[in-house]
Amino acid sequence: MVGHIKLHRSIINWEWFDDEKTLKLFLYLLIKASWKNKKWKGMTVLRGELFCSIESLANGANLSIQEVRSRLINMQTSGEITRRSTNKYTVITICNYDDYQAVEIEDNKQPNKPTTNQQQHLKKENKEKKEEGLQKVIDVYIKMKADSTDEVYRSFVDFILGENPTGEPLDACLSFVKPYIKEGEFKKLINDFPKQLIKDKLLAINNDTVVTKKRRILSSTLINWCKREQTK
Repeated sequence: MVGHIKLHRSIINWEWFDDEKTLKLFLYLLIKASWKNKKWKGMTVLRGELFCSIESLANGANLSIQEVRSRLINMQTSGEITRRSTNKYTVITICNYDDYQAVEIEDNKQPNKPTTNQQQHLKKENKEKKEEGLQKVIDVYIKMKADSTDEVYRSFVDFILGENPTGEPLDACLSFVKPYIKEGEFKKLINDFPKQLIKDKLLAINNDTVVTKKRRILSSTLINWCKREQTK
């Protein structure tokens, strides 16, 4: 294997940085992920994707199968990856791969432009991948609601998933790299801010295209917006 990957200094602020095995597996995924769109055994592998099996990841990263499974869950929960299964492979997608591995073009060289058909195909695949990623986030929220006995938190999850003035899930909020507001975080929020303010700011964040394009951590973004409102 030739070439290199980029590693930003901010990785030391990643919540799993101190978990040696999660960090090791994530770096392995960055190394193994496809750096460009390509065809493989009749399937399209998009940039930032990896077709693999749990066993191959365990062998490649020198971890046990259980260690791989638990570390993949860590990364899914915090929004670094999404995962789906085919009849033969596990497909892992590194979220916001371009943030980690931006393409540099050499001077005087122009990138090959995809044809119109290729562009349409990629748009369709990207749309399907986005919808699939959103559904996985929604499924996690549904599970968090089911696991909670706190009616206030359960109502808050319903608000995020569609029981709000828009009548739709807050897709832009759900597209953040780290989109989850867990029950413990929510309890801290309502201790510090009025519930209506929290809901109003969630709607505002969802409608702010500048903020949602950055798509980092939903909980910290919400806290900052609520603080700004209180200091006005």
